[in-house]
Amino acid sequence: MLTKHDMPRAIQHIMLMDTQTHEVYDDLIKITVVYVKTAIRDADKTSDLYVFSRFFAVSSQYEADQFTRELGLTDLGKELIRVYNNTVANANRLYELERRPYFQARLNEAQVEEVRLEAEKEFMEKGMEKGMEKAALAAISEGLSAEIVAKIGNMTIDQARELMRHPFPKK
Repeated sequence: MLTKHDMPRAIQHIMLMDTQTHEVYDDLIKITVVYVKTAIRDADKTSDLYVFSRFFAVSSQYEADQFTRELGLTDLGKELIRVYNNTVANANRLYELERRPYFQARLNEAQVEEVRLEAEKEFMEKGMEKGMEKAALAAISEGLSAEIVAKIGNMTIDQARELMRHPFPKK
C-alpha cells in the first residue's frame, strides 16, 4: 500500500520475469502494489478496494471520523475499524509494532530529522553530565549514526567509526 504515490493504475502486479523473453520466471514471488491515491480517485466508491484505500489514507482524527461516517457500515469498513480498535487498545502491542523496522522506515524525512535532532540533543546533555566518551558509547548503544556519535563524543567520524566497531576498551 503506497499512500504518497499517484499512478495511472490503482493496482500494479510485479513478478519475476526473464528480461529477454519476457516470460514469467516463477509465480512464487508476486508483489501487488496498491496506489491509494489512484484507488481513491478512480475506484468504484462501493468497492472493497476503495474502502481499503480510504482506510489507509486516514491520517487525522477528522479523517477517521469521516471514514467512520461514510464507510463504517460496510462489511469491510466495520472489520477495519474493529481490527484497528483492538490493536490500539493494547498499549504494549502498539509499542511492539512501532519498534518494527517497517514503521521506522515509514518516517518521512522531516520526522527523521526531528528524531535525529532530539536524540542528538538528549545525548549532548548526557555528554555534559557523564563525559563525552560515555555519551558516545550511549549513542552507539542506541544505534545512532557515526556522525552523531562523533559530535556527541567530540571526535572525528573515523574515531567514532572505530569506537563503534570496538565499543569496549581492551584490557
